[in-house]
Amino acid sequence: MTVRPEKPQDIAAIYAVNAAAFPTEAEAELVDALRDQGALAVSLVAEHEGQIVGHIAFSPMTMEGADSHLKAIGLAPVAVLPDIQRQGFGGQLVLAGIDACRKLGYDLVFLLGHTEYYPRFGFVPAVPLGYQSVYTEGEGDHPYFMVLPLHEETKMQGGFVRYHPAFDDL
Repeated sequence: MTVRPEKPQDIAAIYAVNAAAFPTEAEAELVDALRDQGALAVSLVAEHEGQIVGHIAFSPMTMEGADSHLKAIGLAPVAVLPDIQRQGFGGQLVLAGIDACRKLGYDLVFLLGHTEYYPRFGFVPAVPLGYQSVYTEGEGDHPYFMVLPLHEETKMQGGFVRYHPAFDDL
């Protein structure tokens, strides 16, 4: 398997992977909207035997509050074709994406995801660290909203985190 940045000729295959991996085409349409708006900071594909089998996207986020000086990015979505899930393709995409975000100078990666999957990459619940988003309104600790600091020296103090406006239509 090879992980590489997306190319223009990959767009249809990326759409197909995202559409197949989720119950609706909303995530596939989100990726297209982020691309159209110039908001795909990192967009990687996984190729296996000459076929695109996975995709991961990262888009810049805005932060308000104590950590507004930090550069934040959101991981969403990550998709692998259903018939080859649970074979490590998604994990390799996540690791390559995190590395790419670090090289681009981002400080924090946020995501909404499975609480049993993402901690293996270092993600921790964001709400106990003082972070909020439109996805954490109401009571509770919202453990699926997670953050990963990309540098050991990053001091996390909290704040309100906003995804790109394209997420509002999701």
